[in-house]
Amino acid sequence: MNDEAEPAPVADEPAEELTPETQARVDRYLRELRESPAVACPIVFNWSGNQELAEKAGLNIRLYGLMMREDWPWMSFAALEGIVFHHDYELALKEAAGEGRSAPAPTKEAGGFSVGMMVRTGTGVKLVMHESVALALASDDEQQCNWAQHIVRHELCHVDDFAFKKSLIAKRPDQCAYSGFDSHMAPLAEALWDEFYANNYSSGPWSDRRTFLELLGDVVPTVHAEVVDAILDYRNSGDLDALLAMAAPRVKFIAQCFGYAAGTLVAFGVPLEQEAPQEHAMLTRLGLLPAWEQCFDTLAELDRARPNWDSVLDLSKLFPGCIALFAGFGLHFRPQGAGAYVDVPETPETNPAQATLRRLGVR
Repeated sequence: MNDEAEPAPVADEPAEELTPETQARVDRYLRELRESPAVACPIVFNWSGNQELAEKAGLNIRLYGLMMREDWPWMSFAALEGIVFHHDYELALKEAAGEGRSAPAPTKEAGGFSVGMMVRTGTGVKLVMHESVALALASDDEQQCNWAQHIVRHELCHVDDFAFKKSLIAKRPDQCAYSGFDSHMAPLAEALWDEFYANNYSSGPWSDRRTFLELLGDVVPTVHAEVVDAILDYRNSGDLDALLAMAAPRVKFIAQCFGYAAGTLVAFGVPLEQEAPQEHAMLTRLGLLPAWEQCFDTLAELDRARPNWDSVLDLSKLFPGCIALFAGFGLHFRPQGAGAYVDVPETPETNPAQATLRRLGVR
């Protein structure tokens, strides 16, 4: 089924008596849905639902857009060309990207499976989400609807931030690309900021604040163990390129998880140690707490300064935190000439003796 949702008809008079303040807000939303919707793009469903459910899900999305614009009047979703819910998520990502453009790969790390993503089209962006999100949006189950609301708001925040960055690039086209050493840090900095911003402004009473803290707690030890194993392989092979090819994407995913968690904590105004003592202890045990604290503080500073960013390269303020994050995983980056030098110092876990024991099958 391929349905395009329009705002569902809403009766002029509510079924139950509302307070004057609530009635005024309902009237304003109805007027804005007709005259100045925050989300005005087509919403298409290629799914197992029906037209009635599509209309309900579509109306909820448009209402969330209005609520977000009400809370943050500077937010804009004008760059959004369309929203697609699809039963075949990866196919929908490819179709949204269009011919000749590579589609983003959905996250498949343990605990981090993607169900929604913003796709750049060349002229703007589209949001692609798995059909389960639409079914939850149209559900009468409050927990399911809350889960979907957070996802939709999160993706709309990515749209707003895309437009903000695009305007900065138009203003400072000479300040929009990284090179040399910076190109090694930029993917982490962008992952940190993008997910921090989206979670900070999408979180609310509908959100489960533990979701992203538990993701952090689940993923970091797993990736740490994987990188330790890769370093032990490197001790035998000496192949630094192979080590970095394996480790860099995983550390970038940790940066993404740092962003998720930091955005959640800032949104609710709670520190990591208070809200997630187990995750705080885990970062301390693995030697990653200094990197977390540096990234967290810089993200908060960038958010406060966002209206006055000079260019997209303001994200380079996150580079010291990214360097600290790599170092926490045993990869010490520093500039050298036009590129980077990476030192992999010995630790009790990654010294040559451990590598030999592992190769012999003793470890």
